[in-house]
Amino acid sequence: MKIAILAKTAQRTNVFDDTYFDRMRKHGELSIFNQDDFNDRAYLLDVCRGANVIITTWGTPKLEKDILEVCPDLQCVIHAAGTPKPVITPELIDKKVRLTASNIAIGEGVAETALALMIGACKKFFWLCQDTANGMWAENKPKVKDFYDIKVGIVSGGMVGRHMVKLLKN
Repeated sequence: MKIAILAKTAQRTNVFDDTYFDRMRKHGELSIFNQDDFNDRAYLLDVCRGANVIITTWGTPKLEKDILEVCPDLQCVIHAAGTPKPVITPELIDKKVRLTASNIAIGEGVAETALALMIGACKKFFWLCQDTANGMWAENKPKVKDFYDIKVGIVSGGMVGRHMVKLLKN
C-alpha cells in the first residue's frame, strides 16, 4: 500500500512527528510531499502517483481530476485537520473514496482553547499583562469582568461549536 502525505513542509512538521511516520510505515510505503508550497503541480502528481491513501491537512490543494487520475486505486483520504471541505471535489465524490477527518478529535481541544481565551478576554488577562510589563499595576483592573451572566454567540454547530455549548452549560 502507498500512502501519500500532502502537507507543506512547515505544516507537516507541526502535525506529524517521527512516531507517526514509523506507525504509517508499518502499513505501507510513504510518499511525503517535501516542499514549502504546492506550486509545482508535476511534483505534487508524482508524490500522489499510485497512492492508495492520501493524507491531507490545512492548505492541501483540492483533490482534482489530475491528482485522482494518477492514483486510480485510491481507497481513502484522511484529512488531518478539521473539515475536509477544502480538499473535496465532485470528482473525489464520484470516485466513492472513503473520507475521514480529524474534526471530532481536535474539536474538543479547539473549543477548550477558545473558552480559555474567552475567559482570559473577560478577565482582561492579556491587557493586564501588558500593563504590568509597562509598570502599570491597577489602572485597568476595574475593567475586569467575570465570565458569568454574559451573552456568548456560537457561530457554528460543527464539532467545535457543539463542544463549546457543552462547556458553556457547565
